[in-house]
Amino acid sequence: MVTRTTTFAVNNDEPAMLLKEFNKDGSRWQTVHVVRNDEIAEYTEKLGPTSLYEFGPINIIGGNPETGEIIETVGSLRDVANDLRFYGNSDDAYDAESGATSEQWVAAYHEERERREKGNRIWSPVTKPLL
Repeated sequence: MVTRTTTFAVNNDEPAMLLKEFNKDGSRWQTVHVVRNDEIAEYTEKLGPTSLYEFGPINIIGGNPETGEIIETVGSLRDVANDLRFYGNSDDAYDAESGATSEQWVAAYHEERERREKGNRIWSPVTKPLL
């Protein structure tokens, strides 16, 4: 049985099972589930007022909950969340079949990041600029 605990800090190189972002009580929140000593530790951070975030809720899986296999880190999941908030969804983002393995999804993620870094796509920001 996996135990869940709360933590007050995470490092970007820690293995991460899940990242969620959501709006609640006028604020944008980010929750990251990291794996520490075979336990899931939950870290929650307030990102700011919802008025700065036009993008809806985000749920990014960093591993396979059925097998417990962790593929991603806190940093890589935060990168994906930042890309979603700043650039929006891409029709071909993370182009893998629905029955793909975790490794295929990770490869698709890295291929999409490379495409974005090369500037082969046109993106429009979906967040409001800070004043």
